Amino acid sequence: MLLRLGWRNLWRNRRRTLLTMSAIAVAVSFVILLLGLQDGMLRDMIVGATDYYHGHAQIAPEGAFDNPSLYRSLDAEATIEQIARRDGLSAITPRLDGFALLAGNKPGAAAQPAQLLGVDPVRETKVTRLAEQVRRGRWIRSGTVTAEVVIGQGLARRLEADVGDTLAVMGQAADGSIVQELLTVVGIIETGDPGRDQMLAIVPLDWLQTVLVLPGRAHRLVIRVEDPMAADLWVAAHKDDLTGVEVRSWRELLPLLSQMQQMWDVGQYVFTLIFYFAVVLIVANTMTMAFFERFREFAVMRAIGLTTTKLQVLVGLEGALLSLVAGVAGGVFGGLATAFWASHPLDLSAWMEPIRYGGAVIPPQLHTYPTRINTLMPVLLVVVLSIGTTLLPILRLRRLKPAEALAEV
Repeated sequence: MLLRLGWRNLWRNRRRTLLTMSAIAVAVSFVILLLGLQDGMLRDMIVGATDYYHGHAQIAPEGAFDNPSLYRSLDAEATIEQIARRDGLSAITPRLDGFALLAGNKPGAAAQPAQLLGVDPVRETKVTRLAEQVRRGRWIRSGTVTAEVVIGQGLARRLEADVGDTLAVMGQAADGSIVQELLTVVGIIETGDPGRDQMLAIVPLDWLQTVLVLPGRAHRLVIRVEDPMAADLWVAAHKDDLTGVEVRSWRELLPLLSQMQQMWDVGQYVFTLIFYFAVVLIVANTMTMAFFERFREFAVMRAIGLTTTKLQVLVGLEGALLSLVAGVAGGVFGGLATAFWASHPLDLSAWMEPIRYGGAVIPPQLHTYPTRINTLMPVLLVVVLSIGTTLLPILRLRRLKPAEALAEV
C-alpha cells in the first residue's frame, strides 16, 4: 500500500517530477558516456604501448631489466614451458636483442647503428601487433634461403634502403667472433615511435641466435595476458614461482604511462563527484519543496493514525522511486549511446596526428569502452545518493506534532 501511495504522490505535481527525473536521467546518461569515452581513450593509450610493442608483461634474467647485456640470457623454450599453462596467460614469445652496424648498397649511404630484434615470426603475432605496423612490403619469415629483415621507417630513410635491397650486417657475437652477414629488406615498419624507428631492425629469432652464437637463448620473453589492465596482478601472482628471472608488468616497464593512468583515475573521481553533487542538490531541492508543500497533509495523516515510521517509509519510498526510475532510464540511454560509440568510433585522422606519450601511441579517434563498472556505477550511485537526500525530510517527520502543524497552516 505504501509503495502504491508513494508512486501516486510523485505524480501529484507531474511537471516537477518529470523535470527532476529528466535532469537525473540526462546527468546519468552523460556521466556514463563520458566515463566510457575516458576509459576508451585510456585503453587506447595502454593498447598503443603494450599490444604494439612491449606486451603486457616481460620476463628477463635477474638484473637484465636495469642492466641489459648480450651475455644475460635465458633458456627460451625451458622458461616458456615452465609458465605456458599459467592461468590468465594468453600467449608468450621470446625475443633476442643485438646491436650492429647496417650498411646499404646505395652509393654515399653511410653505415648506421641499429638494434637487431630477433623475434619468432609466428609467436610474435599472437602477443603483439608488430606485424600489422609494416607499411611497405611484408612481415619476416623463418627458414628462407636469405635472411630477412624488416627495418624502421627512420632507419630505412638514413640507409636509403627500400624493400628488396640488401643490407650488410657488421657486429660482434657472444663468443667474441666478428659477425658479417647479409640481410634482405622485406618490409618497412612504422611503430609510431620515431626514436625506435630510427634504430629498429627486426630479424628472425633463429637467424639472430645463430649469428650471435646464442643457440636456444632469449634476452626476454614477452607475455600477453587476458586482461591488460590486471597485468600487475598476474605478475604478482606468479613472479615468486620463478627463480633466476624477473617479471615486470607494463606498469613497471612504462612508468610514465602508469602515472598517466593514475592521474586519469583521479580526474575521473573528481569529475564524478562534481556531477553527483549537482544531482544530489537537484533531488534534495525537489524533496524539500515537496515536504513543505505537503506539511499539512503529513499532519493530517499523523492525526488520523498513521505512525511516524510508516510516514517516514512513505517519504523514503517516494525518493527511491524517483531516483530509481530516472537512474534506470539514464542508464539505458547512456548504455546504448556508449555501446553505439564503441562500435562506431569517430575518426579524427583528418584533423590530428596520433598522440605519443610515455611510450604509447594513441590513434586519432574517439570511441567508448563500455564496462560493467562505468555503466552500472553511475546508476547505483545516483539511486543511493538520491535516497540519502530524503534523510532530512525523514528526520523532520520525527519532530512533527500534528496539532501544532495544523495550527500553523
